[in-house]
Amino acid sequence: MQTLINAIRVPVFIALLFLFAACGDAEAEYEVGDQVEVLAGGTWYPSEVLEVKNGSYKSSPCK
Repeated sequence: MQTLINAIRVPVFIALLFLFAACGDAEAEYEVGDQVEVLAGGTWYPSEVLEVKNGSYKSSPCK
């Protein structure tokens, strides 16, 4: 019985994470000029929103 519990523990945990993420707030909406952080190469960099088009964003180059 313990082996069965161990076998399903991780998949159940991952499923719960996806469920809670789906119940969270909708994606943030940004406007031109907003200061944001961009994830690039595993590091967060400060950036600025340059263009907004159909829910997609163009930001300034990461420094």
